[in-house]
Formats: sequence, structure tokens, C-alpha cells
Amino acid sequence: MILRPYQVTALENLWVALQTEQAVLLEAACSAGKTLLFGKIIQRLLAANPEFRILILTDREVLVRQTQNKLLSLDPALSSSIGIICASVSDVKTLDRPITIASRQSLINRLNEFEPVQLTVVDECHLMSIPRKNDVEPPDQFGTIVKTLRTYNPKMRLLGVTATPYRLLHGYIYGTHNSAGCLPYFKEVHHRITVGELEAAGFLAPLIGKASVPDCLSGQLRNLLIVAGEYNLNGLSDVMTESRHISSAVNAWNEHASDRKKTLAFCCTIDHAEKLRAAFNAAGISALTIHSELDDLESYANMQALYRGEAKIFCSVAKLTTGLDVTDIDCILMARPTKSTSLYKQILGRGQRMHSDKKDCLV
Repeated sequence: MILRPYQVTALENLWVALQTEQAVLLEAACSAGKTLLFGKIIQRLLAANPEFRILILTDREVLVRQTQNKLLSLDPALSSSIGIICASVSDVKTLDRPITIASRQSLINRLNEFEPVQLTVVDECHLMSIPRKNDVEPPDQFGTIVKTLRTYNPKMRLLGVTATPYRLLHGYIYGTHNSAGCLPYFKEVHHRITVGELEAAGFLAPLIGKASVPDCLSGQLRNLLIVAGEYNLNGLSDVMTESRHISSAVNAWNEHASDRKKTLAFCCTIDHAEKLRAAFNAAGISALTIHSELDDLESYANMQALYRGEAKIFCSVAKLTTGLDVTDIDCILMARPTKSTSLYKQILGRGQRMHSDKKDCLV
């Protein structure tokens, strides 16, 4: 696989940083090839140290599957070296391979059986809560896993990768530009690949935007309860599931996006996603939902339909926000207001991957 020039530079900078730093951070825009980059680092590390073990830690099962597929496309010989710890991906939990790909939810229950690792890669590391000065325990499962693995091996390296190195209320996930009392895992961004850089080089699809907002919505949002810096989801759902707002989303798509091939509609709750799907279907527009309450069979079927383009609209809540690698998405329907810059940028990134059948992505 031939690397792009910016990927060669990124690999060398990250490799050098990992020699001396316990925690290394890569900020890389959507489509920069984050999985390829840490896959190449893993290859190089195991080639030099065959006895080493590496953990790739993710937040959800779709990232476990995608990471496994990406690593195997990089090097099919890795198939015997990869173990999976994720309940919804594999019933068999393989804990003793050189490379383990795990969801945090599944690994947290097997930590006492898990051997030390020399490198932990956290994909979408902006999802890690930042520890604070007086915390007695780590603030989330990511933190518990990292703390436990560092007791097993104090020299373990942590490599974080994300397109959005900041969190609502916390500020940046590195350095000192964050809220009072934060103790980030990362001192700095060790390498940065920006949206502007990739757009200029022709590696990202440009975004174009249209706004279609009912006049009443701004006032309704001003009256919503704010929890941890974000709209309270139950209150937001009550607003966005009103028939006038469901209708406005369908009408906006009909007016601006009816010629688009594949649309991701981002919703605030499962109830909202299901009502929006039903409204699109009632209007004669094929739509499916993708969310956490679908059973395994329907979830798999709907994801396959997304990959194959077997519906026009795919209504999701949070499941497709990060890491989704479907290149021909040419429309984003932002049906959920948010105060989170990180969430908004991650959502936009779902539409910026390049594909031969699209020239841009409509938001």
C-alpha cells in the first residue's frame, strides 16, 4: 500500500514521539487514514519486537469490525494475530493474541484476565473523559482500563487518535487549554493533519450547506434545560418529535436533497429516529433506522443496507457519529440541534470521504 506524503510524515513523527512520550496524540481529519497510520505503527512495532502485545480500544462495535477489516486489508497475514473482545461482534473472547481489538464495554469485565500490553491505541480518543485533580477513581471505563494496564506495565505507551481533540465543558483534551482542574492524558498534539490540508490536496469532498429551520425552533431551544453543556436529550426529543419539526425535516430533504443518493439523518433519540423514518416512508421515501435498540439481526441487515445503498435515508442517533467508513454518503440531514462542536464536526466528517460518484456532500 502506497502512503500519501502527509501519511509518511505523520508516521515518522508519531514513531519518534512514542520513543520518549508515554502518551502521544494524533489529530487527523476524517479520511486522513487514522486506522492505516496506527496499523502501520503496529506492524513496525511487532516486526521489531515480536513478543510485544498491542490493544486497540474503541467505543462501539462498528469500530471494532471496521478496525479489524482495515488491518486485514493492510496485511492479511495479521488474521492469526488479531483477537476480538466485543460481545456484539464475537461470542468468543480471545485475550492472548499479539493484537487485541476491544470495545471498552466488553474489556472492562475481562481486565483481570488480560495480559500486559506495550501499546494501547484509543480510537476516537476525544470520547475519553478527562481526569480531574481530586478524582479518587478514573472518570470512565477508558480511564479504568488505562490505569489498570499501566499498573501491569508502567512503561505502556498510549496512542490517542481523533479528528476532534476537545470535549464539551472540558476544552481541549491535551495541554492546559481546558477547564480548571483537568489533568489530560496528553501533553500536546504530536502530529496534526487538518481538514484544510486534505481539501487542498483533493482528499476530502467539500461540504455545501442549506438551512431550513421553522421560526419557532430557536425560542423552543432557548427554553430547554442544559445538562453538562448540552441540551437535555429528553426535552430535545420532545421538541424535535413534534409533527411540525418531523415534517420540516422531510420537507427540507424533498426541497434540497431529493437528487442525493445516500443520506444520513442524525436524530436526538431513538424515538425521534423512528418517527422520522416513519415520516419519510409515509412520504414514499425509503428510510431505515440504525440504533442500539435494534436486535442483532436487524442491526446487521440495516448496516448492510447502508453499505449497499438499499434505502435513501438512514436515521441514526449516536451509532454512526464517529468512525463510520461509508464513502458514498452525499447528504447529511442534521435533524438534532447540538451545542457540541466536537459532535457537529464528527457528524460532518461522515460526508467528507471521497467517492467516484459524488462531487460534494450537502448538509
